[in-house]
Amino acid sequence: MKKKSNKKLMALFALLGLLIASCTPKTNMYIRFSNQYSKDVTNVVVGPDNFGTVTSGQVTSYMSIPDGSGNVTGVTTDMTQNLTGTYSISGTGTHHWTAVLTATGTMSLTQDN
Repeated sequence: MKKKSNKKLMALFALLGLLIASCTPKTNMYIRFSNQYSKDVTNVVVGPDNFGTVTSGQVTSYMSIPDGSGNVTGVTTDMTQNLTGTYSISGTGTHHWTAVLTATGTMSLTQDN
């Protein structure tokens, strides 16, 4: 009789573990790059995501990115300005972010939704 109780208890704990794991909120972060600067930017990298060359006025598609902090890098195609910045993103659920190179050459980060 004791073995049967232990099996039921183990099954109950396994079920409880699955229930808790399935209730853990998922985090899905996405980021894109918007170049509002007057020059094209090449080798645009935001965290682990490489956006390549982003022309002036272009907004890229979203790419998946882990939550946390990281660097933003790139260089204007005429090699006159290095792009450097940092970002920090977090949240529970799904979030879309845009890293923006502004018309004045500064970096900003906006949460889209």
